[in-house]
Amino acid sequence: MNFKSFLLTIVAVTFVCNPCFADPADSLVKITKWEYQDGGNEHTYAILKQILIWDSANVLVPTILRFGEPGYLASITSLGENDFIQYQLLEGMEPQPSIADQYFTGGIYENDEWFWQTGEPFVYTNWAPPEPNNIGIETVTSIWGYGETDPRKPAGKWNNTLPNHDVNPYIHQWSVVEWDEPDTTKAVMSPELLYAAMSNSIEPTYIFIYLGNLEGGHSAYNVNLSSLIINGSIIPSSIQIIPSHPRFKSEVVEMQVDVAFLLAGYGLLWNTTEQVYTVEGIFDDDITFSNEALFTVVGHISGDVNLDGSADIADLIYLVDYIFRGGPEPESSETSDVDGSCGNVNIGDLTYYVDFVFRGGPPPVPGCTEN
Repeated sequence: MNFKSFLLTIVAVTFVCNPCFADPADSLVKITKWEYQDGGNEHTYAILKQILIWDSANVLVPTILRFGEPGYLASITSLGENDFIQYQLLEGMEPQPSIADQYFTGGIYENDEWFWQTGEPFVYTNWAPPEPNNIGIETVTSIWGYGETDPRKPAGKWNNTLPNHDVNPYIHQWSVVEWDEPDTTKAVMSPELLYAAMSNSIEPTYIFIYLGNLEGGHSAYNVNLSSLIINGSIIPSSIQIIPSHPRFKSEVVEMQVDVAFLLAGYGLLWNTTEQVYTVEGIFDDDITFSNEALFTVVGHISGDVNLDGSADIADLIYLVDYIFRGGPEPESSETSDVDGSCGNVNIGDLTYYVDFVFRGGPPPVPGCTEN
């Protein structure tokens, strides 16, 4: 750093950055999480209202912890993320007291290419024409806010700007900060919604269970794949390691499991409930692990005689065919016991069902009601 730059840095820190000596977390506003359910990544974002040069912001931001995770100048890797930052954070912000209403982000230009400091791919871009310009001088990224009135600088578009005082001593502005939300999820089922009737499919039905975010610094490659057991007894029909999954940061173990085997261990399930499943195994250093997760089951429906997931006239016809014409026996005596009598499926159940379907009688009883 030359002497002129050194003096400018001292002036900037002394006169422009008085708030820097306070807790920087006190300068955060619009702390907002981008939820999975909204198409997000579960990361948290905020505006850091401290007037800084990019170099200073880049040093300060990692000292701001959220749930133990260091912050970083935001990486914007998709249109959805850009829109989230633009409309959830920048929109409604008052114009900042700096040379322009732009906010630092985490892009850097080095060795003739742009990259995000996090290592995420710099594929999606949203440059404001004719940016990026002044290549080699303006070597970091920012995003325009709503306080900028120049039509060439619309909110949400990007600018490449200066990282320090080497050219312009007045480039100080607020920043967009991002945190990776700590994720304790270690097992994910896909799909996470199952139907009890799936266990009666003519052809086997499979789901996948993904294992990641492993404890003790272990990776998917440290798992003894032959040791993996679901719910204490189910051996997956296939196991492999895949490079990525939206819910995990690195490689994950993918296990294929037969739905019929999985659901058989839960007994007869009625209505819609959440159920716990476990994934157990051993790492290559002989340390054992056991992780729990949840999935949702749409249980059996009383009166669903043919196990198609609904109770309707088709089930009544099935009962008539079984009782009077020697048709196939219902596969589930529990769902066919529509009168709750706890006995064999018989004419009493058929009469009860006719009353329900044609005369507005009470609906089929879920489960055995007699003592």
